[in-house]
Amino acid sequence: MDVTGSTPGAKPFSQTLCRVGTSTPTTQNCTLTYADSGFVFGDLTASPNNGIPDEFSNKPSQNILVNAVKKDEITKQCIAGFANEQKSVAFWSSYTSPNSGTKKVKVKSGATEIDAGLNLAGAVPLNLSFNAQGQATIDVNYADAGQMTLNARYTGSDDEAGLIMDGADTFVRYPKGLCVLPETAAICTDNYATCNVYKKAGESFPFVVKAMAWESDSDGDLCDNLSTPNYAHQNIDLSLSLIAPSGGSDAADVADYNHTTSSDGTNSLTRAVSEVGVFSITAEPNPSSPKPPNPYLGMVRPIEPGTSEPIGRFVPAYFELSGQSIMPACNNSFSYMEQPFSLMMALSAKNSADAITKNYFGGFAKGTAGLV
Repeated sequence: MDVTGSTPGAKPFSQTLCRVGTSTPTTQNCTLTYADSGFVFGDLTASPNNGIPDEFSNKPSQNILVNAVKKDEITKQCIAGFANEQKSVAFWSSYTSPNSGTKKVKVKSGATEIDAGLNLAGAVPLNLSFNAQGQATIDVNYADAGQMTLNARYTGSDDEAGLIMDGADTFVRYPKGLCVLPETAAICTDNYATCNVYKKAGESFPFVVKAMAWESDSDGDLCDNLSTPNYAHQNIDLSLSLIAPSGGSDAADVADYNHTTSSDGTNSLTRAVSEVGVFSITAEPNPSSPKPPNPYLGMVRPIEPGTSEPIGRFVPAYFELSGQSIMPACNNSFSYMEQPFSLMMALSAKNSADAITKNYFGGFAKGTAGLV
């Protein structure tokens, strides 16, 4: 700053002095440096800055620092205007991946919690209390899955009129685990060999897989938690496990599936069990070796697999008789009336794909043979 004209005129060879507030006038004060300011989330001393951490869906991230800083030097807090001050900061969020959804990001300061808006026009204000270092803390929660961006804006007034400070951070929320639910008629929990017949071996049966949010760290049953409608994940591993008969053979492998977004987080599927018996089916987002890693949105953090209740009883689709022969009682050529003779055959229990089932034995072999 300088004085280009005055009345009376400036003394020749004099210097213009400037004062900031009540400071001593100096020539240095006549040079002002302006900086674009904004907000940065997270601990500025961490490397890299942790920002809003990735976390389970519906699990709050607490005490996240909101730092008022110079944008080009984020380690320098804008302490002057924010030290020990309460400021109204507006928050809104945007869906990053997937690019739409139904649930909102919740932001909490002290005892006050808001649902962040879904665009700048709908931004919701929240009072933040900044400390002597120009830092405030917030809690952030998002009950769905996916990648979200949280935005913050402070708009100055009075002596700060014209000041606009923006900040944003992107974070991921992922399901705690999956829940696999067969239809009621499929569930076989007691004395497996006596359960009602459910399906023929090789016949398709329906079930659903849901992605579930966090409820507590000690939660042992995810199926009654909130679902995460925005969860989408390719190549979810499906596998069958034999429950009964003991010592039986495993069923053939079933195809993986791609979990897609849905209004209630449910994906409806059908698969078939190639064998006789009772089985459970497991959906696993992060299968172990030898299958390749299957990260969700670039994250390798495990999402718990879901396993169904026992499903069955599966029975043979049909029987095949082969190699039948009659051995006459006398001289291998004839039998007298009412004289016993030998009847021999092979009987195979088969699935709907015409393969012999190996588990049709013991209590699961309920067929009886009779001459007609």
